[in-house]
Amino acid sequence: MSAAAGPVPSPVPLRRPSAPRRASAARRAAPAVLALLAAAAGAGADAPELSGTLVSSAAASAGAGGAAVFSMGWEEYCNLRLKAAAGERGTVYAAANLVAASGSYLPPAAVLAQTAFVAGENYAAALELERLYLRIRGEALDFEAGLLRLSLGYGPAWRPVDFLSPPNPLVPDARPRGLLGAVVSAYPSGTSRIKAFLAAPTDPRDAEAEGTALGVAGDVHGGRASLLGLYAFRTPEPGYPRGRHIAGLSAKLEAGAGFVLDALYEWNPDAGAGWNGLRAAVGADYSLFGGDLYVLGQYLYNGPGALDPGDDVGDLYDSSGDPWYETAPAERLPAPGVEPSAFNRRNYLLASFLYRFGDYTRATLSCAACLDDLSFLPSLTVEHEPFQGLAVSGTVRVPLDARSLSGSGGYGELGPANSGSRGSVTLSAKLRF
Repeated sequence: MSAAAGPVPSPVPLRRPSAPRRASAARRAAPAVLALLAAAAGAGADAPELSGTLVSSAAASAGAGGAAVFSMGWEEYCNLRLKAAAGERGTVYAAANLVAASGSYLPPAAVLAQTAFVAGENYAAALELERLYLRIRGEALDFEAGLLRLSLGYGPAWRPVDFLSPPNPLVPDARPRGLLGAVVSAYPSGTSRIKAFLAAPTDPRDAEAEGTALGVAGDVHGGRASLLGLYAFRTPEPGYPRGRHIAGLSAKLEAGAGFVLDALYEWNPDAGAGWNGLRAAVGADYSLFGGDLYVLGQYLYNGPGALDPGDDVGDLYDSSGDPWYETAPAERLPAPGVEPSAFNRRNYLLASFLYRFGDYTRATLSCAACLDDLSFLPSLTVEHEPFQGLAVSGTVRVPLDARSLSGSGGYGELGPANSGSRGSVTLSAKLRF
């Protein structure tokens, strides 16, 4: 989901765009969406299949670290998915995200003007193309090309091997982002697969193919174990004149509990080898009480993290002389030579407990921890299904660190000042169709 992609930011005022801008993105995209719906509405066995999810959400947050004292937002989000047969061997897939949002669900004003959001009175709207690709099944090979999802690795939360579009366990409901590329898959046996892939550069404006990813991955499955190996090369780009070599390994084993190892190493020939090229996660999961209680734990080593264990999280920001923790998170500037990311330190831990009270009600208690600065992000989600297809849920998050707990000590990466929130509550209703 688009709006839940991080701590709830402070509300930003919306400015009414000019008529040409208001018409550009939404009105150009509208015919495509209408065509998608019309194509899927036909009757008969060969009609395209249309499915999706509609989510209504409201969120409130108590601000910290320069953010507004109180913020609130609303969002209506729909993910539409289309699948259509093309001849005997071809299939076309498409998916689009439609969003109407206001308040704290929207990005800062400076970012809002550069995104697909079209702002007007009461709400801002956006349409994002999520998937658009074809699949051709052959006798010996399968071929996919377009805007697709290339999933790599077995990690349940952190998954370093999935380097092209890694999931973020702090945002478990986010839709995995696709990539523009192509995949060729071969199946040497019924339990093994080899696939070669190509992905366009990270910067879509790059016309020189700098940073293009080319790779091959192979996986094999046994009765209780699975193993995946990966090698990829990113072509030369600014900062990497000789490109980058990427190797990964992912393994899972079912032995009472489930055990997963996921590791990726990125080698820059111009910088030499070192621990900063390694991302690795190891975890285990187990079910108890007849499957009613599901327990998950995972540790992540994040070698490329910008901060050493003793560094201050404020080193990530250059706030023009003002204390970084008094500046709203949306307005902070990266320090020279540093690019803040989702995880900036080296050692992280995630624990999650899901308990089913019955067939229709469940609760999930989870906590992410940064071990380098002892900051925590606990959350509790309670979900209930009043009837098939509808799920209503409530989520409470409370960022914590040493300073918020004792009034002294350092600021933590997952703490209130850095996230901009002392606590947040989100209520959602999700309808599948």
